[in-house]
Amino acid sequence: MNSFVIGDLHLQAKEIIPLIKPLIQIHSVEHIIFVGDYVDQWNQTGNDSRYISELNTLIEFKNWCSNMNIKTTFLLGNHDVPYLISNPQLYSSDSASVREYVRQKLLELNPQLVIESHGYMISHAGFVANTKATNNLSLDNLIAIESEDGFSSLNKNDIPSSIWARPYDHKRYPSQFYKKQIFGHTPVESIHLSSDLINIDTFSLHRSLRPIGDGSILLLSEQKPKKINTNWDMSTKKEF
Repeated sequence: MNSFVIGDLHLQAKEIIPLIKPLIQIHSVEHIIFVGDYVDQWNQTGNDSRYISELNTLIEFKNWCSNMNIKTTFLLGNHDVPYLISNPQLYSSDSASVREYVRQKLLELNPQLVIESHGYMISHAGFVANTKATNNLSLDNLIAIESEDGFSSLNKNDIPSSIWARPYDHKRYPSQFYKKQIFGHTPVESIHLSSDLINIDTFSLHRSLRPIGDGSILLLSEQKPKKINTNWDMSTKKEF
């Protein structure tokens, strides 16, 4: 089964999904995996209509894939979990009603925290040290995972969770269990395949709303992982 793995969306599904759809047939893709962070974007906390349309776009795409017999997996990121545990952050939507709408629609996507595919453990930020994969979406577990903030590992010996780990955490605390991983969370200019730790966060934006990465996505098949280029325009400031 060929799979696409797609990086953090951050309120850009309307622009990104049309780039992906034509590639699905070209590469005979039967499974699409998103690594999370569907919502939140620089200076968009009051853009209610964008949050609503974003979740509707994801639900519509999930239904379209189902009609095409394509499996979809929606993993949770650090920008998604606060909506599920009713713990808004500074970057979350300002509107209580929008936050509840996001929560309901995220649940409709049947989210997971991790999935294994083609020998890789795939999560939002990756597993480090002795942390193990779990798809336990209980409130207590999500609160614990969200509170294990990756920033704390800069100054302490705290081990960040699979929605908060950064590349320096993977170097400092290599996973004892998962040597081959795919994750997002930390923006990169492009997907590099020189390591068994593959970062695919290529759609994230600078504060100026200009792209950091080239919008490449990852193809998993029986062969080696392959970077797939989209028509993502790195030169244009994104509009919201």
